[in-house]
Amino acid sequence: MTNATRQDVAVSIETVASTLSCDIPTDLGLEQYFKILVAYPKILLDDCTDDFIRKAKYRKLPLPSEYINFIEPKANVHKMWLTNLQTKYNNLERT
Repeated sequence: MTNATRQDVAVSIETVASTLSCDIPTDLGLEQYFKILVAYPKILLDDCTDDFIRKAKYRKLPLPSEYINFIEPKANVHKMWLTNLQTKYNNLERT
C-alpha cells in the first residue's frame, strides 16, 4: 500500500466538505491535515472518507484526530500482517 499524497488528502477533504456542505480550513489548517495524513495509506484514507460521509450527523469537517482514530487501527493490522508475511518468507528462505 502506498501512502496518501497531498493531493489525495486534498481530495478527501474536498469530498467530505462538498458532500456535507461545510467549510474547508485556511491554508494553515490544511497544512496540518496534509502533514498528518500523508503518513497513512491512500486506500485507508479513501475508506475513511467514505465512512465519514456515510455516518455524518453534523455538517463539519472531521478533525485530523478523527481521521487517525479511524485509520490507525486498520494501518496497524496491515503492518502486523506484512511483518508476519515477511517473517514467514524469511523462514522459508532459510530452509
